[in-house]
Amino acid sequence: MTENIRVKSKVILLGDGAVGKTSLIRRYVLDQFRDEYIQTIGTKVTKKEIKVTAANHQIIDTTMMIWDIMGQRDYYKEHILQFNKYRPQTKYYLGSRGAMIICDVTRKTTLQNLPLWVNSIFEEVGPVPLVFLANKSDLTDQHQYTVEDLASFARQHNSPTFLTSAKTGENVDIAFYKLGESMVNAILKDPSRC
Repeated sequence: MTENIRVKSKVILLGDGAVGKTSLIRRYVLDQFRDEYIQTIGTKVTKKEIKVTAANHQIIDTTMMIWDIMGQRDYYKEHILQFNKYRPQTKYYLGSRGAMIICDVTRKTTLQNLPLWVNSIFEEVGPVPLVFLANKSDLTDQHQYTVEDLASFARQHNSPTFLTSAKTGENVDIAFYKLGESMVNAILKDPSRC
């Protein structure tokens, strides 16, 4: 009889402001969507319990502590980083076991900024499992790039890519599940990370 393993993992969502990080969390955790934009100040933490099938076929009870981190990178760059090296939002990265890196399929600049977000988490916590999302797929007439454009970047990190919509729920559950699966497998491979 195998021992029942429980895993608790901190997940962070990263990306420019208004890419839909908060809306994706609301869709995943509460199965809700709101059209109005409310800027995240600082961070918000939400919990979701899931069951993940690990690579060894074991079912792992997983608690995902999902951190929604402010995406206004330019504000920090312009107002704080020019004065000192302190990066206030990166303190929220500590302890992260995985990240969703999110861009808005209707704004190509959010895709172009992804390397900055990936580098920021790797600098703080080292390599962790990543999942890349091109959000707002429901706005089909406004797409500025394809999911393949995102996938070519994600392949550099051996990470999956999903075209998502917080509004319709398209691929939201599977994206979070895939990140949970990657984190669990990384933890089982290296138990010292528990």
